[in-house]
Amino acid sequence: MSLRNLFGIRKNKEDPEVTAIMNEISDLKKLIDTARINFNNVTDSDSIDYYTYILKAYQVRYDKLIKQLKCHDYFNGPTPQIRIKEEKPS
Repeated sequence: MSLRNLFGIRKNKEDPEVTAIMNEISDLKKLIDTARINFNNVTDSDSIDYYTYILKAYQVRYDKLIKQLKCHDYFNGPTPQIRIKEEKPS
């Protein structure tokens, strides 16, 4: 499923700026997935802190990209959300 279908995007015209934002969101999704996997596999507190901060940074970047898409009036329906599930180490 493409990001356009997932997000309920209604614009048919390809805007180069919007295409660049969508590509960045796609790349960011891969980074978030990798960071989550790494976060789930580390045990020392420094690494847990590192991946917590990295995931938070990715969340902030994602939110900014979504706001940019909203400025282009690019969504038809609710805005997609990626939220970081905070897990406390056992």
